[in-house]
Amino acid sequence: MKKTTTLNGESAPPAGPRTLERSPKVRRKSLPPTDSAHRGGRNGNPKASPSRGRATGAELALLPAQLLECEWSHCHPERLADEAFQALKQSIAKSQRNRVPILVRPTGDTVTVSNRVVAQYQIVYGRRRALACSQLGKPVYALVREMDDHSAAAYLHAENSFREGLSAFERGNLYDSLISDDDHRHSPAQHLFRTQLELATALNVDAGDVSRCRFLARLPAEILAIVESPRDLAVHDADALRVALKSHPAEVLRRAAAIAEADGKLKARTAVKRLTDFRAHAPKHSALERRLEVDAVDYGRLRISASRLLSIEFSQPLTEAQLKRVESALQKALRVPRR
Repeated sequence: MKKTTTLNGESAPPAGPRTLERSPKVRRKSLPPTDSAHRGGRNGNPKASPSRGRATGAELALLPAQLLECEWSHCHPERLADEAFQALKQSIAKSQRNRVPILVRPTGDTVTVSNRVVAQYQIVYGRRRALACSQLGKPVYALVREMDDHSAAAYLHAENSFREGLSAFERGNLYDSLISDDDHRHSPAQHLFRTQLELATALNVDAGDVSRCRFLARLPAEILAIVESPRDLAVHDADALRVALKSHPAEVLRRAAAIAEADGKLKARTAVKRLTDFRAHAPKHSALERRLEVDAVDYGRLRISASRLLSIEFSQPLTEAQLKRVESALQKALRVPRR
């Protein structure tokens, strides 16, 4: 495997698929504009002008207003404000640019920036780097490649697999936006794959993990509300939660409501255990005691302990005939066949 390097806290982009075609026009929300007059060139010259054309295969300095977010947005809001994001901003501020370029594709549209008509691009991957540059008032360095939706999805997934820290919950949201099988939570125009198996084959991922990640992304709101961060949910948590919700749906949601009222939010591991560990919370059986009577004769006490053990305490010694009568009565009551 080819070794990768890290430059100033930024992960180098992975190699992506080679099938490149012209992309359809996309109309998506652009990154927040900045008031800065920075213009970026290939060598980081602040006086350079933004890209006007649709050059592909080259690294260009683009302004935030030229960039549109990808429709398969899957990045959890926490990722755009956590410590790792702040460290990324510091790295870019120190270097005066994002040394690892993002990947974009032409949209075929233009936008006017400072009375100049410039080309517009859609982010394939690198949203966090682009946002960091936007907040710093710096141009965004990007590789421009023409590609269709399937190639863009493959590039996006490859980059996410390469970068450490992408959670199962976020992957589930990404997979959901690409699949058009049953419960449509996204616009049908965004769906690229008809089934989970089709997606797993195309992206070279385990179909079972696709199912687990999607399950986590679709957890009831009552469960997500008690987890400090859904990004902390592990792939294997889906198995335990799936079984619990299938066998005891009402009890799981009741426990979630009780946790929300008593504790608020819990670590993901603790929340999953409390929602799915039914043995630890099984009701204890109290001991039962009954008089042992056979043919209106009191022979003693019959007791069933909390651990469900049966014991008999005779009030007096029994004759052989009396013992046989008690044995016969117990066999009949317990439905034990006589030998």
